[in-house]
Amino acid sequence: MRILAIDPGNIESAWVLFQKEKLSLREGVMFKIFSCGKELNDEVLDKLAYEMSYDALAMEEIVAYGKWSGREITDSAFWSGRFCQASTAPFTMINRSKVRWHLGGQKKVTDATIIERLIERFCPGLYSKYKAGDLTKMKMINASRDEYFENFHDDIWQAFALGVTWYDLNVH
Repeated sequence: MRILAIDPGNIESAWVLFQKEKLSLREGVMFKIFSCGKELNDEVLDKLAYEMSYDALAMEEIVAYGKWSGREITDSAFWSGRFCQASTAPFTMINRSKVRWHLGGQKKVTDATIIERLIERFCPGLYSKYKAGDLTKMKMINASRDEYFENFHDDIWQAFALGVTWYDLNVH
């Protein structure tokens, strides 16, 4: 099953296309990442509708949490709707707090903590060097790009976290 995960933005959106690669009792589920990027929304829309082959779309749900929201949030919500409408597969909206809770164990987790949890899960050797004090956090993140997270930057990490959360909660 190929999963497309999108972290929508008002001008650009981050996305990751991946599928389950293997399952071992010792290592858990690993994913093969086919491609990822952060591109203008029109380009993401074209890829979503015409270029990419995927079986499920996981996208961040835009939630205001009762607060005033500005044009940036409104535009992000607009693009979320366009992406869902153009999707050639079933879609699921997941809010950021669910991702934070699932991967970080609590609601108030930073994006940096989410990145750390992804590295812990998919690059356990690097993470153990970080915990032992042999690597700084930035060196661990940079090394993880060479080991598993090639081309990951900015919101691509959050798009992947969204897709991993969707997978963990929906695929058995």
